[in-house]
Amino acid sequence: MKRILFILCCLTSLGITIYLTYKTWEGFAERSWYQNLIYLIAILGWCFITEKVFNKKYKWTQKFFE
Repeated sequence: MKRILFILCCLTSLGITIYLTYKTWEGFAERSWYQNLIYLIAILGWCFITEKVFNKKYKWTQKFFE
C-alpha cells in the first residue's frame, strides 16, 4: 500500500511539472518577459522538488520504505 501511495505521489508531482510546462509554453507570447521569468523559475523550483521526491530525499518519502 505504501509503495502505491509513493508511486501516486511521484506521478502527481510529475504531472504538475508537465502541466506547468504546458501552461507556460501556451501563454509565452502573451505575457511580458518578467512574467515569463517568474513562470520559468517556478518550473525549475518544481523540478527540483520532483527530483527530491523521486530520489527519496525528504523524510516523509524515506518513511514509506522503512
